[in-house]
Amino acid sequence: MIMKRHTFHIAFIASFIISLFIYKDSFSSYFFQDDWFSFIISRADSIGDLVNFFKPRNDVIYYRPLGIQIPFFLMQTIFGLSPLPYRLLTWGTLLAASVLVYMIIDDTLQHKVAALYAAFLYATSAVHYIPMYWFATFAFVLGPLLIFLSIWFFHKHTIYSILFHMAALLTFEIALVTPILLILTATLKRKKVSIMPLLPFVILSVSYIVFRMLLNPVPTRGDYQLVFDASVLNNLRGYALWSLNWPEELKAQMVSFFRFNQLYISEFSAYFYPFVVGLFAAVLAFVTWAVLTGAKKIPISTIAAGGIWFTSSLLPVLFFPKHAFPYYLAVGLVGLLLAQAALVKGAIAAKGPKEVWAKITLVIFGIAWLWMAQRTSSLNKKIHWAPRRAQIARSIVEKTIRKGLSDNTYHVIQNDEYRLALNDQDAMKVLFGEDAVTIYGSSPESL
Repeated sequence: MIMKRHTFHIAFIASFIISLFIYKDSFSSYFFQDDWFSFIISRADSIGDLVNFFKPRNDVIYYRPLGIQIPFFLMQTIFGLSPLPYRLLTWGTLLAASVLVYMIIDDTLQHKVAALYAAFLYATSAVHYIPMYWFATFAFVLGPLLIFLSIWFFHKHTIYSILFHMAALLTFEIALVTPILLILTATLKRKKVSIMPLLPFVILSVSYIVFRMLLNPVPTRGDYQLVFDASVLNNLRGYALWSLNWPEELKAQMVSFFRFNQLYISEFSAYFYPFVVGLFAAVLAFVTWAVLTGAKKIPISTIAAGGIWFTSSLLPVLFFPKHAFPYYLAVGLVGLLLAQAALVKGAIAAKGPKEVWAKITLVIFGIAWLWMAQRTSSLNKKIHWAPRRAQIARSIVEKTIRKGLSDNTYHVIQNDEYRLALNDQDAMKVLFGEDAVTIYGSSPESL
């Protein structure tokens, strides 16, 4: 389908504006929790210190020098502790990733409108909520961008593709599944899949797995405990719902596979039922499309490839059900959007009255998508730990600065949320030096 250039640009700009509206509250968010620790481990006074960013640390389970230390060092050097530039960088990186989603899906399906629809869904997805509030998770925005760049360059400039894959592996762990995604896109484009071009990617991913296992053996207890039981399926179900813009909290409120905590539903009915209606509208849109276009025209191979993309992208985290967050979907979501884009392509190709109704289903799905994204953002603002701890950290820091304490000792209310928001001792050390000590008092007067 031919699309006028100005219409195309307007559609992209509209997507960005809607994304900005959904995440508008995050731009005033302050630093909190792991942000403070990231500032501390990202200090450098020499080239040697910068090189040390790439040495594994024994005090963390992750290895993300390009996702944490380098961004924090550069941003702190340029902008200090003003949070707005950090939020703008995250949002700008998200939009750049959305453009890459468009390019990859257009290159795969050869359909600009379908690809644009997918990019719009990606830019407005609620799975990016935490990274928009929390720069410590910038890796989950930058990492997908690097993976998408690796996929985009695979059939165009292999060296660039390999370099982006290496950079992605140094950014976050989900990059290790990139070889699978390269096979899927090559298969959908009906290009011959040869082992030789893929071999460097496989070697790098396998080397990364061995490196990580030697660096941090899988814990046998705690949030990072590896699990092989029914909770893995529950985890997959949670990720599937999150990919449709359901809020993070709803997974915690599911008491069985299809049943929710009734007390939660009664207290948050204004938020719960819109998600049910939105999910119903999304399913109805798909069923209607299938009936209108005919079952034989359903792009089974593309939908299957999208499902494999979604599942394989979660393999590095799927077996850790106690450590599950929507931002792990930043790559896997593209698999579902690829399947959705194939349906869009078929709907636009429909003829006669069916064409009108098929396009109406796309509008219904888009409205349901935005509705759920907006409601998730609204609910999270009320109950999610990210905005709450950001607000706590800002309040404590501002009050401490106003007091003008000079003895490097700072008293804070005794409360686990306060400890988490300040990451125990880290916040005051970042703000007032290594000699700063935070003492958690017992009453509000101590702050």
